Amino acid sequence: MVPNVIARLRTTGFLLLLLGGQLLIVTPGHADLDESRDSSFDVSLYLLGAAMTGDVAVGFVQADLNVGFDEIVDHMEFGVMGFGRLRSGHWSFTAEFMYMGLGASKDFASSNFDQWIAEPRIGYRVTPWLEPLAGVRYNSLSGEVIGSLGRNPSGTQDWWDPIVGATATVPVSRAVSLALHGDIGGFGVGSDLTWQAHPYVDWVFMPNASLQAGYRWLDVDYEFSKPAPGRAIPWLGSGDYDFRWDVLTQGPQVGVTVRLR
Repeated sequence: MVPNVIARLRTTGFLLLLLGGQLLIVTPGHADLDESRDSSFDVSLYLLGAAMTGDVAVGFVQADLNVGFDEIVDHMEFGVMGFGRLRSGHWSFTAEFMYMGLGASKDFASSNFDQWIAEPRIGYRVTPWLEPLAGVRYNSLSGEVIGSLGRNPSGTQDWWDPIVGATATVPVSRAVSLALHGDIGGFGVGSDLTWQAHPYVDWVFMPNASLQAGYRWLDVDYEFSKPAPGRAIPWLGSGDYDFRWDVLTQGPQVGVTVRLR
């Protein structure tokens, strides 16, 4: 567990450096906050290809699903997400929802999971190109792990993670901009550690509509253990009931955003 946490902290440090580097190449003169728009409401819908790599466990059955980057496409499934964002002056409130059907296999182990995510967050635009944010991420996972002995346990687990992060935007032209959304959280409240990075290109093709294309990484290290209720779950027998989700989900993402006046 400790080496995994250290590795994630190193990855998080790299992402923060990447975010900082992006901020350094931006100057406030690239864009001005449009104070004439006191409020607006955006609705977005995204499709994403999602591949999972990592370690999962349900009950006494564990699966090591780490695969090479060249195998990501072979393990990729799909998901859908959307969000609504209310903006008033410098403040914004975003409610994001995501569903992903995830599956992977390696050697004699495989898993299939459905993941639901709900993420309310608040942001404050401190400059035209930087918006820090804070919120919570609700995770709900249900699925099964098939081990080498053919046991087929299933389980469901849900939890909340506090998160902090930021979105940085670099205007390239009047219609095109580069953006990076990133956050980190968990801190032992729910997950031991979770982080997310989502770089993307935004193209405003109509006054009130834009297209986005990018790539998303979502890493979660969560573990739960309790005495096994043998009668309620006969296949567990005695001992502890374990649920572990130490998984990096990643894949390309495309979407559209419409601004409602």
